[in-house]
Amino acid sequence: MPRKERRGWVMRRLAFAIAAFAALSMDGLSCMHPALAGQFSAQYYNSAPADEYFGRMKLSYLGIDNTLRDSAVRAGAYTIDSGIISKVHFADNALQAWAAKYPRDPELPHSFFLAFQVYARIYTQDAQEKAREYMHLIATRYAESPFGKLERTQMHNGFTKHYFAMSLSCPNGHRARIPCRVLVSRTYR
Repeated sequence: MPRKERRGWVMRRLAFAIAAFAALSMDGLSCMHPALAGQFSAQYYNSAPADEYFGRMKLSYLGIDNTLRDSAVRAGAYTIDSGIISKVHFADNALQAWAAKYPRDPELPHSFFLAFQVYARIYTQDAQEKAREYMHLIATRYAESPFGKLERTQMHNGFTKHYFAMSLSCPNGHRARIPCRVLVSRTYR
């Protein structure tokens, strides 16, 4: 077959495949097996719509995920930056409102996992306690999700809290008597 004819044949096949896909996607759930269609619609009936906003900052579930993911990247290995902490608190407020309104949303385990990751990187005592709380929540409430299975295996190793605490005085080398920050690490099993 000459090259031009082969290219035309490929283009016709591609156009047919696109048209078939469009017809099936317009048909919606009716092309599925009835049992799968019911399961599919029940799963997404419990989902939050993308244009619904939660919390004081009115974040959608996509905004919550993006804020948590970006904050985890900005935090690096650890942070005590108040700007990052306030953004995370606003996203956490929206996450709590979303979980209260749509408790069976299939996207919640992923969002709680993102919240766990960013709180684990914030080295304050409150944030570390929140990370531990979310680790336990993911492992118990969302145990069958991939994130729940991951957290259950991590819980066997224990959770180490990291936070900075103020010491009463600096070592003898400091004459200015400026309070120092001391990193505290504790492992809980």
